[in-house]
Amino acid sequence: MSLTFYSKKEAEEHIKNLEGNKTGIISFLNGKYIVEITDHSDIICPFCGEKGFDKIGLKDHIRNNRCAKFEDILTIEEESKLRKIKWNNKE
Repeated sequence: MSLTFYSKKEAEEHIKNLEGNKTGIISFLNGKYIVEITDHSDIICPFCGEKGFDKIGLKDHIRNNRCAKFEDILTIEEESKLRKIKWNNKE
């Protein structure tokens, strides 16, 4: 989401008053101050698609076995072992 302000002071005040997990970045374009607002509680898990995380919440979701899709992903070692088993069973 972006908002336009005509003074830098207004833009900075708006960012200072953001609530929750929102952050803002000010850029200056064509004589106007543009504030880009990001809500970090809208992060989506790239594995299962669950919504509503901030960065810390997503890290906790993935690392502490709360994401079943992530847990289903094999490590390189696990995949290598499975391939060897499948290859040996073909003979």
